[in-house]
Amino acid sequence: MSFRYKEIKRPNGIIIKAPYIPITLKSEKESLDFIGLIDSGADISVIPREAADILGLKIEKEDEATGIGGKAKTSDSHLNIKIQKGHEKYEFRLPIKILLQENSEIPILLGRLEFFDNFNIIFEQSEQRVLLKKITTHFKNQ
Repeated sequence: MSFRYKEIKRPNGIIIKAPYIPITLKSEKESLDFIGLIDSGADISVIPREAADILGLKIEKEDEATGIGGKAKTSDSHLNIKIQKGHEKYEFRLPIKILLQENSEIPILLGRLEFFDNFNIIFEQSEQRVLLKKITTHFKNQ
């Protein structure tokens, strides 16, 4: 599965191209389409509070996570994620952290835990595309 990098306008106004891919996130109540940034520097996938609210996720226990932006309040949850291009489709359960800060302007981050475990991921920077190749022997929760 191959995806071209997408142009995204950052909060500071700068436009960049990055490995954002179309995804569908599914909770028990909702199923919605988003774009997510494949982030090899993120240990776990992260969604902003606004997306969690739209998906009807409950905020249970608050925790604290540390990342490049410093410390942030989070809550642990799970979602089903679907990635599809043409006839190729993969769906699996994904542990996530909900970033509790309102209006954070953070994109949905697809981190290493479970997401990277299911694919060989190749970033082709010069071609401005990312390739996802299913790891057949490791693919979980399909």
